[in-house]
Amino acid sequence: MSTYTVSKVKTFKGREGEGFNADLLCDGKKVGEVINDASGGCIDFHWLDFASTRVDVNWIGYNATPAVLRCTPQEAAFYEFLRGKTWTLDLAGHDADNSPVQHDPDSYAGFLVDEFLDDRRFRRICKTKTMFRLSTDENGVLRTLSVAFSPNVKAKVVEKYGDKIEYFLNERLA
Repeated sequence: MSTYTVSKVKTFKGREGEGFNADLLCDGKKVGEVINDASGGCIDFHWLDFASTRVDVNWIGYNATPAVLRCTPQEAAFYEFLRGKTWTLDLAGHDADNSPVQHDPDSYAGFLVDEFLDDRRFRRICKTKTMFRLSTDENGVLRTLSVAFSPNVKAKVVEKYGDKIEYFLNERLA
């Protein structure tokens, strides 16, 4: 199974919030570019094999509507990769069933960019701070100490919290 990632992510302010442009990589090789121009529309994909012969891809689109898409081979591979990949929008406190939703190219590209930006931000923070998570913390919560991570700091945190420690983010990003 292929792995998709992004690189060279650049963000900017647009008419409808923050936009981005990035390289889309498949197994580390650039296959295209993704652009969110922050105008409130869809993400644009620019596939490197744009001049290639198109292939048909069966896809279930918006509102579960079946569609046949004419795609470049790299785009078709991306759609095949997305088949069965889902995400859940957390609407806690709202009248929603929080059912998994099928990823489409836009949502998955946005997910990849968010993951890239989070990784970059956390790597910067972990240079000067210690970040860890306890099993008793709410989802998405990380604890931060205003001291650089070191074996001594880790030992003191382990002494205080013991087996409640799920992980040190500093170690995961090392």
